[in-house]
Parts: sequence; structure tokens; C-alpha cells
Amino acid sequence: KYNNGNVQCFLGTYVDDLPFASNNPEWNDKFIRDLRKTFKVGSLSPLTQILGMEVNQGGENELFLSQQYYVTDVAKRFGIIDENHNLLVKRVPKVPMASNFQFTGKDSAPEDSHEYIINQKLPYAELVGCLNWLARGTRPDISFAVSKLGAYSANPSKRHWTALTNVLTY
Repeated sequence: KYNNGNVQCFLGTYVDDLPFASNNPEWNDKFIRDLRKTFKVGSLSPLTQILGMEVNQGGENELFLSQQYYVTDVAKRFGIIDENHNLLVKRVPKVPMASNFQFTGKDSAPEDSHEYIINQKLPYAELVGCLNWLARGTRPDISFAVSKLGAYSANPSKRHWTALTNVLTY
């Protein structure tokens, strides 16, 4: 963040992307000229996507972030929707996790059981990671549920898996 009197600028960097925004068009032009003196600068189109998030400009001074495409991809990957975007689950929860969900290791199967072997094949940790990315980006409302369910990544039960896919469906 740069703030000098009447000029405010926000600048971000990620690998070779350099999104910036300022309240002063003249400053924007000078910044771009100065960059071009030192670096090869590619297209300067409006920001539409960064780090897998879609960026939409609302009115003046408004930006909206969305991860709709990412959610759709994850939902397809984990069998929540089909290729035509039809929902493959019976119901969509109204909250990320039921308030009466009991966090217990008792649901986890003993390590020498057949159920344990089956549960180890669930892509549980992968889905936790996907949901965590959503929670950190645009969906902080699912953070608590993802964090609590992530604690069972080493030995998830079918009940934990169902709760985790409910978070995605939400």
C-alpha cells in the first residue's frame, strides 16, 4: 500500500503478475512508464482473475471476488455435480455444518479393520485442502467446519467424509 497525500495505491505481486489500483489516473500512467523503463511489461488489461479467483468490478471503487469456477471444478472432481452441472446429492445444507455435529475420534475405524483401509482411500485430505483454499479466499464462513474436519485427515470416518462433502455442497 502506498499513500502519499491524495494518492493511494495498492500493489500486489504473484510470480509475474503485478495487479495494482490507484485513485489517481495520472499516477497510474507514471507508474506504468517507470515500470517499462526497467521491465518488459505485457498487456495491461483490467484484472479479471488472480490466484484462481475471478475479479469483477462493480460500481466505482468496488471489486468483487468469486471462486465460482473453482467450486464447480471441485464439485465435479468429488462427485457432487456431473459434467452438466446437475446436482448429484439429495439435499443442499443451509449451513456449512450442523451445530450438533459431535467431533469425536470414536467414529474413526480401528487401524486393523477393513473400514480403516476403505476410509484411507477416500480423498479426504485433498478435499480438506480444496475447501481450505476456498475458506481463505472468498468463503470465510466455512473456515470453522473445514478446520475441525481437517483434524480427522489421518483417519476419517464415513461420517466425517459426509460432513466434509456437505461443506462443499453448502
